[in-house]
Amino acid sequence: PGRHSTRAVKRTAADTTTSILQSVVEKGTATAARGAGRPAAGKTGTAEEDTAALFAGYTPDLATVVSVMGQDPKTAKHVPLYGALGVARMNGGGPPTEIWSQYVKQALKGKKA
Repeated sequence: PGRHSTRAVKRTAADTTTSILQSVVEKGTATAARGAGRPAAGKTGTAEEDTAALFAGYTPDLATVVSVMGQDPKTAKHVPLYGALGVARMNGGGPPTEIWSQYVKQALKGKKA
């Protein structure tokens, strides 16, 4: 069967958004994403009281999100991630972006950048 596509946003809006999100990787809070070794764009996020942190990123070939969340196993209540993964305070530019970078590097291994 044929494939039908519809443009959801104007090309200029998409290009502007990508440019802004590339700056997050190049000189902002997600410089760890450069470790993927490919052009990338994305956004970090950290919840109040460090109960969750994430990085949502994309390359020309792959889009994915890494989220780290603190949760009490008995009550399921959100809890701070202080000290988790060996960092004093969790933020989206730390472990989530580092994990994203490692994942993308492996997922696209052998594919030309």
